[in-house]
Amino acid sequence: MNRERAKELREVFNAFCDGKEIQFIAVDGSMIWEAALTPAFHNRAYEYRIKPEPQVIYVCSFQGSNPIVADSISEAPFGWAAKKFIEVIE
Repeated sequence: MNRERAKELREVFNAFCDGKEIQFIAVDGSMIWEAALTPAFHNRAYEYRIKPEPQVIYVCSFQGSNPIVADSISEAPFGWAAKKFIEVIE
């Protein structure tokens, strides 16, 4: 691994050291990110990333109104029902 490759992977390497989940994808065109239990950071056949955190949104509704999307429950208008949705990342 050369210095430039190490700079590219610094954030991912630090996250791996901190216990965060790392994912890899083959550079040859694979479309699926997979868990990298033992990443081979020196291997240029793979790209690496820190597994993204799932996005949480709230869909708020009120009888007779169009639903709205909010980033937190506190953003829901008073009296509106809010349902929590969590993105699934595999």
